[in-house]
Amino acid sequence: MTRVRWSALAVATILALSARILDAQTDSASSVKVADTTGMRRRWLFLPGADWAPETGFEAAFTVITIATPKRDTLARPTTLSFYVLRSVKAQTRASFDGERWLPGNKARLQGSLSIVEYPYSFFGIGDRTTRSQEEKYLPRWIEGYVQMDRQVIPHWYVVLGWRAGYEEVRPKSPGLLQDQLVPGSRITRTLIGTLGATYDSRDNVVSSYHGQLFSLAYGASNRVLGVTYSYGRLDAEWRGFMDLGGHNVLAANAAVAGVDGTVPFDQLPVIGGGHIMRGYSAGRFRDRWVTAAQAEYRSPMVFERIGAIAFVGVGAAAPNPGDLGRARPFPSAGIGGRLQVDKLQRTALRLDYAFGAYGFGGLYLGFNQAF
Repeated sequence: MTRVRWSALAVATILALSARILDAQTDSASSVKVADTTGMRRRWLFLPGADWAPETGFEAAFTVITIATPKRDTLARPTTLSFYVLRSVKAQTRASFDGERWLPGNKARLQGSLSIVEYPYSFFGIGDRTTRSQEEKYLPRWIEGYVQMDRQVIPHWYVVLGWRAGYEEVRPKSPGLLQDQLVPGSRITRTLIGTLGATYDSRDNVVSSYHGQLFSLAYGASNRVLGVTYSYGRLDAEWRGFMDLGGHNVLAANAAVAGVDGTVPFDQLPVIGGGHIMRGYSAGRFRDRWVTAAQAEYRSPMVFERIGAIAFVGVGAAAPNPGDLGRARPFPSAGIGGRLQVDKLQRTALRLDYAFGAYGFGGLYLGFNQAF
């Protein structure tokens, strides 16, 4: 099966140019409005968009983003707020509000999100060898919120504490494991997960890094004594590294592993695929209790400070136990892409990538910022 998401390149170009115009218009206005009270440089981006996929049909979306940075602290990381809403011709809906605030000196970060979703999905079972014939259609509806605080304890090292709460209803649309309630999460799931972790972050920029590293390790736990549906835990570890080869030619690498224990809802299992670490495979097409993936990427400098290109390779695997990952079926991927920068200061860009996967998979991805 090949899952290809087609998006109009002309739309992306128009959006980028619109964002550039809005950025130029609001920059000077905001400096007059907020300089005396907050000392912040603020920009607004209003980004309509559209795409199409065989699974969803035509989709229309609208995003509003505000980015604020202190004028006197050029090393300060930006504070961002965004609102996103999407609607498709097949009655699929997503709406989310996200925020991220860095405290002075980048000593701490507070981030949070609230989302409401009604979006048809397909479930193919669990394991790395599921087939197209196992596909089950289902309609999930959920509301979810999370809040997380990262607090610096020594330079570059942060302690992470977070909470995620959600409520989900699953409505099976075809016969199979979900309709027969043979997997956890087949009907109603109440979730409350507390997470504790640590992060090392020496990147020069959180949006598009030229150099530095990011390493994160976190464990989240859900327990039925708190009134939730299932008791389980999840371990996530990730590393990102960036090397400036000169002239902002960047070599980037990324590796991650995720695993769960306990009784885990099927849609909370680690997955292969998506628009970030495993481009080329549909998100959730393959899932299991343990997943690992790695990729390397070359990023070119921005020509005329606007247009760049990338090339990448990667591989991933899924297995029921961590000891089986080395013997699991490999999922290689490779691809190329382009970048259209809309904010030079924060290095915000539209990205368009095409990834080739194995076993007949592939995908076209349109989004904001680098994949990692």
